[in-house]
Amino acid sequence: MQISQKEQLNNNGIKADMLDVLIILMMFANAILKFVLYFLNIQSESGQLAIIYIIVAVISACLCFRHFSRMIQHGFLSVIILFVVIGVSFVITGLSRDFHYTKYYSELKSYLAMAVCIIFLTLLIAWKKKRDINLKVIFAAVIILTVISFVSLFRHDSDIAGYIRDSSGLTYQNVSYFSAYAFGLTLFHITETVKIRPLSWFNKLIYFVFLAIQAATCFLAGGRGGLVLLVVLFVASVFMYWGKKAYRIVVPAVIILIFLRYAFPFVINLLGINVKGIERVMDFFNGGFLDDGRMSLYLESLGVFGDSPVFGHGIGSIFYYLNSYSHNLFLDVLSETGIVGLLLFLFVLIVFFKKIFMFYRHGSLFRFLTIMFICGFTLNMFSGYFWNNQHLWLPIAVALTINKNEFDNNVISAIESDIDDSDDEPQPEERIHDDAPLLKGENDG
Repeated sequence: MQISQKEQLNNNGIKADMLDVLIILMMFANAILKFVLYFLNIQSESGQLAIIYIIVAVISACLCFRHFSRMIQHGFLSVIILFVVIGVSFVITGLSRDFHYTKYYSELKSYLAMAVCIIFLTLLIAWKKKRDINLKVIFAAVIILTVISFVSLFRHDSDIAGYIRDSSGLTYQNVSYFSAYAFGLTLFHITETVKIRPLSWFNKLIYFVFLAIQAATCFLAGGRGGLVLLVVLFVASVFMYWGKKAYRIVVPAVIILIFLRYAFPFVINLLGINVKGIERVMDFFNGGFLDDGRMSLYLESLGVFGDSPVFGHGIGSIFYYLNSYSHNLFLDVLSETGIVGLLLFLFVLIVFFKKIFMFYRHGSLFRFLTIMFICGFTLNMFSGYFWNNQHLWLPIAVALTINKNEFDNNVISAIESDIDDSDDEPQPEERIHDDAPLLKGENDG
């Protein structure tokens, strides 16, 4: 009988669920931290996010030392070199200017903590040949992100819904993006579940409620980038999972839109939710984008790039020139690393796309990382500093580490063995009485 991956991990003394929890905590540490600070009325300080990364890194390091393996894929060396080069450039930039400049120093600490965390997580994933992620952990993340995003709309001690901004660091953009993350994870959970068993009417109702709440929260928060991400995740999910059977998600989506169209006015009046977020979103379609502060940042960033177009001014230098990041991934790359850095970054992206699309059909972990990369990439086209964006760098690190030949020989052969043995396995009706879970993703962890 084929031994599942989760059983193999348990036999080696490590539970797959623990690694899954560490991955989820790594991905959404920022969301959890900001909401905890916001609801406890605690002021955000530099280094708080780095502390969470360090905790994850320490636990991951302990697991790595406990389950040491001499077999390290060649691709992992490229990951180490990549993070070291970025880190060295980051530090050199600070040494040549004001090293303790608040915004620069905060981003540097966040990057270093993130890099160490990703290195250990990637090493664990590679050693354990992990290819699936536990769907129960994913659903727990969906619940957490949905609840904390939606509840934040009812805090009336500040200007909410489109103008959330206080000492905790929580902003309306955060709420919008976090609810969009939840939307993407819900779609991911649906697609992984239907591969195993058909959805009951109760499951469909639960998913419908979650998607409706997430979409409504994203819209009410007033973050336009979050709305773009929501649409991108929806389109990506349709093409990645359904193909010609896209109607299975399109029809519920249309129902959700119709529901929101007629339910919004009633719900808003009933609950007294602030409509500033809606007004801000609608202003975008009335030419508000041209008056947005980002346009001036774009122009200033292009000016910085023009001063040193070949090699740029160094990673982290954008904060010394704009007192902020440029709110666009490629403009940050051009300003800080020039054309040379942009070409190298594009090369890394090409390698990542080639590998992730080669493997994402062979394990839910790769499909999850694809969704996370879409989240990170879309966010950094409008906001955020991409050098310390874990949604981008963990998928890239895992993809670069994967050894194609070893993956073909071990993982794909295991999948073929599962298919060959499928006739001997009990049918879903029979498995109800077994101790094993119904979801393959949960069983393989």
